[in-house]
Amino acid sequence: MARTARFGAGAAVVLGVALTTVGCTPSSQHPTVSASESQAWGERMDVVLRDPSGLGGASGLTPGSAELGVTERGDYELVAACIGVDVVHVTAKAGGRVLADTDVPCGATVTVPMAKAGSNPLEVRATAPGGQAGGAWWVGINHAGWKQSGAVLLR
Repeated sequence: MARTARFGAGAAVVLGVALTTVGCTPSSQHPTVSASESQAWGERMDVVLRDPSGLGGASGLTPGSAELGVTERGDYELVAACIGVDVVHVTAKAGGRVLADTDVPCGATVTVPMAKAGSNPLEVRATAPGGQAGGAWWVGINHAGWKQSGAVLLR
């Protein structure tokens, strides 16, 4: 079920979640993820899940955060995936306002619609329950409705 909340100046937060399996390894098979494994996995997710003309993406180890220096207003989708822990909580904020907020079951991909109304940079934060370390996360900000076309070869 989708919920819409309004924050001042017309910024809308639309919370809805779509789950897709993308070949990520469930945490029970990968109890911890090294920095090099996280980087390699993040690069693969970037190829498979990121809209090349979207607002960018980021990845790292849990807990972690990134700032995407974007200023474009519009309707987007936050796409997130993780490995190495059971779940990662992802929050995207701009100007102190939450634009997207979701739990990501590792081994699946979650898509959350979001509207960016202001010109503030977008901050993405990924945490595991209790500050648990050892997991890897990936987040991309795609144009609403973007889908990967054609085959993607990962080596």
